[in-house]
Amino acid sequence: MLGSVILIFGQVDSLAGWRKEEVMILAVVGMLFHDIMEMFFMGNLQRFSHFIRHGEFDFILLKPVNSRFMASFRYAEFQNVFRIVIMVFVLSSLLQGAGISPTIYEWAGFFAFFLAGLIVFYNIFFTVITTNFWLINVFNFNDIFDRFLSAGRYPVDVFKGRLKSFFAYVIPLGLIATFATEIFLGRARLVSIALALFMVVATSLFSELFWRFALKHYQSASS
Repeated sequence: MLGSVILIFGQVDSLAGWRKEEVMILAVVGMLFHDIMEMFFMGNLQRFSHFIRHGEFDFILLKPVNSRFMASFRYAEFQNVFRIVIMVFVLSSLLQGAGISPTIYEWAGFFAFFLAGLIVFYNIFFTVITTNFWLINVFNFNDIFDRFLSAGRYPVDVFKGRLKSFFAYVIPLGLIATFATEIFLGRARLVSIALALFMVVATSLFSELFWRFALKHYQSASS
């Protein structure tokens, strides 16, 4: 990813108003987002179809814990820990190289946006994977996941017109890396804060209601 940024800036001086060092920081934040999603959520969501097809979801329902929690956090991909640690050091180096020294409040704002993005995209992907109750197997889920998160490593300002509106308000790619990075750059906007709060609440409510609706229509594969 960083290599592609270097290649792009070999041809241009800025990307949608973002300088090279700013896009480098953005790309690393996006990679951190991707790795944390993979570590905690994506492996479980990818296994969800298997659970349903082979009747293993019945055992999840029988456990005295929240079924959504079990389906989402049953496994963790800890092999990503080393990569995440490296990305944190790279991010610190890039910030220092760009002459950026975030205050404690800026770090708090960064983590708030980052957490909001994790919640929103977990909810979106969880809603998509919940359709396995009817479709049995959502094909190419991993490809869809990778494409969205890869697109989120670039500034949302690269999109124009209706496409920008779609990726700002329907699939909020800015919550992957752009909004969090803007905190470091002193470009935080009230509209970004409002969008983050709205999307956290809206996607959480919708995904939970859709999950409960799907559970009512679940037919055991083992019965």
